[in-house]
Amino acid sequence: MPLLDLRSAIRSIWSKKLVILVLAGLGAGLGGAVIPLIPEKFTAETSLYFDPRPIGGADSAQQAPTAPELITTMIDSQTQILSSGKVLGRVVDALKLDQDPQFNGGAAGDAAKYIAAAALGKAVQIAREASTYVVTAKVTTGDPLKSARIANQLVSSFMEEENKATANSYKSSNSALDSRLDDLRQQVLSAEKAVEAYRADNDMVAVEGNLISDKRLSALNDLLVTAQQKTIEAKARAEAAGKLSFEDVVSNNPSSGATSTALSSLRQQYATMAANVGSLQSQLGARHPRLLAAKSSLESLAGEIRAELQRQ
Repeated sequence: MPLLDLRSAIRSIWSKKLVILVLAGLGAGLGGAVIPLIPEKFTAETSLYFDPRPIGGADSAQQAPTAPELITTMIDSQTQILSSGKVLGRVVDALKLDQDPQFNGGAAGDAAKYIAAAALGKAVQIAREASTYVVTAKVTTGDPLKSARIANQLVSSFMEEENKATANSYKSSNSALDSRLDDLRQQVLSAEKAVEAYRADNDMVAVEGNLISDKRLSALNDLLVTAQQKTIEAKARAEAAGKLSFEDVVSNNPSSGATSTALSSLRQQYATMAANVGSLQSQLGARHPRLLAAKSSLESLAGEIRAELQRQ
């Protein structure tokens, strides 16, 4: 005799058909009531490309290749900075998220800023694309335009933090170079005095009629001239970059080639976003959220380029 009688099971289910229908109806009704209560989520996505080549290289063909481990460490470090408290704090201040109920948790003052930064950290997802130098940032909120604004500001705040760190590095390098030049200058003066004193005390002449001290002094002079030449070239590049206009940067004008690393990155992002806006304009309506978000991103990048030009 079978353990389960199929006919008996069907008769048992059929006898309770009303209960089953009622439960199914209640489940459908509850599902229909709960679904509208679930908040909508909109995600804006932006990508950053990190160039692993060292800054300031004149000829990439003459540079030694960078070790893959160093490249991975560099990109991981940039990813950490992108989601760091300093960058998130800049975004909170720029967009006044401490006054946004979605982020401040009902708090006010400094507490609202801390809470907003923590909430923003949960809304932001940073991930590196596998086997690439591209890092993707995703921002999820209940408003598509807000997500786009936060994503764009996140990139802007990251660039500001990077520019600040780069500027500090350049200042330290310039200070060290100036100090080294002063040391070399003092060494040259000391060497000149020593030569004069030696000539006065000793009438010793080396081969070909030149004093040994003269050769050493000549070598020091060569080092000083080389250092001064490098300083002049660096100042010339900085002055050329300061004369650029917004149109020079975003166009293919050959004179825009002497741009900083930050401007080059912004120009590349602007060109990509402009192409994206053109593509969306041909496919979508003028008030479509994706097109509006893309235009907002393009305007934000234009503002960043103008700000970078003013800083130079």
